[in-house]
Amino acid sequence: MASATRYNLTMAKSICFLGLGKSNQAAISYFNAHSDLATGLDVYDDTHLVDKNFDIALASPGIAPHTRLYASALERCGEVIGDVELAWRLSPKHWLAITGTNGKTTTTTLTAHLINAAAGQPGRDGQAIAGAHLAGNIGVPVFDVIGSRSQNDWIVCETSSYELYSTKAFRPDAAALLNITPDHISWHRSFEAYATAKRRIFAQQPALRVDLSATAAQQLPSADLIRSATLQIKGPHNFDNAVCAAELAHFVGLTDQQILSGLAAFAPLEHRFEPVATCAGVEYINDSKATNPEATVMALRAFKEPKVVLLAGGRDKNTTLATLCEVAEKVCKSVICYGEAGTRLHEQLPHSVQVATFFEAFTLARQTATAGDTVLLSPACASFDEFSSFEMRGETFKQLVRGL
Repeated sequence: MASATRYNLTMAKSICFLGLGKSNQAAISYFNAHSDLATGLDVYDDTHLVDKNFDIALASPGIAPHTRLYASALERCGEVIGDVELAWRLSPKHWLAITGTNGKTTTTTLTAHLINAAAGQPGRDGQAIAGAHLAGNIGVPVFDVIGSRSQNDWIVCETSSYELYSTKAFRPDAAALLNITPDHISWHRSFEAYATAKRRIFAQQPALRVDLSATAAQQLPSADLIRSATLQIKGPHNFDNAVCAAELAHFVGLTDQQILSGLAAFAPLEHRFEPVATCAGVEYINDSKATNPEATVMALRAFKEPKVVLLAGGRDKNTTLATLCEVAEKVCKSVICYGEAGTRLHEQLPHSVQVATFFEAFTLARQTATAGDTVLLSPACASFDEFSSFEMRGETFKQLVRGL
């Protein structure tokens, strides 16, 4: 196993940047402030391929390895890596890393929340709990964090398959894998490559390894604690997320009581099985972040009776619908299919009807649902046929509910 010392940038490295996304912008700012660590700092994109030699090419997560830009960097650079790998080399202490196809943002946010709620208090060993910083795929570049955190603070890093793909030495103190189901196949070119990238989170054998793709959450030591907890986040998938967060919090040193207190105060995240309102006895839930069928299955498993009016549709990822059909058969009163994926969903999903647009789907759902039902936006598809993001789709849903 490679040591952290080996990878410290003890002398300036020539670095170029593939793409100028948020993560690379943060890295450029960091190296501009630490000019002893890096030279060059050239930026390349698809219109300007790498044409000089560099020690390191730092690839934005959106730059796939099969692109011409990435290939040009492989030819001219000592290595092509991502920001998580390079930030860890520069600041390797106190990292918790979390990945998975679904649930990683909730689990990452919950883990940091638990730690920060207990920060400053004595932990199980009597030492004061340090604070935590969210970072990574959650939207906070890791280079923004490593330059500002205190020495003992934890980085709680949501790591995507894109970021993990090029890791080499990355060794968080503790790592968690929630699940692996087909997603991002166009970037990785196969499910096998996608799964391999996800599992790289364990490649350097972290001190704690939480693998919910191999061991059920109910079998982990923290499961009994979560069964006794007061949770505002609902559903079997959030039980798994809470168990994972508790395992990581225990690793940091939190007591059971500190974890229970933090869990009770944690509210659902926006667009992730988020209760919006109850109107005329009908509950409306915004789960717009469910951009693949497996995420929608997780949401539907929170219900036991066929009282769900499901809104499903958008841009199709063409993943299998078999499990979604099976679960929808049990708990859906109606499935209203819309958008580009509407026809395929309607052809396969039970109790389904098809409309053209999201607005038509919402209108029909409101007309279909009666007191005691739940209208659930959990689309199983990307948003990009009608909306620029899942956030915009979820916000539109909430605005429509508030207008009832």
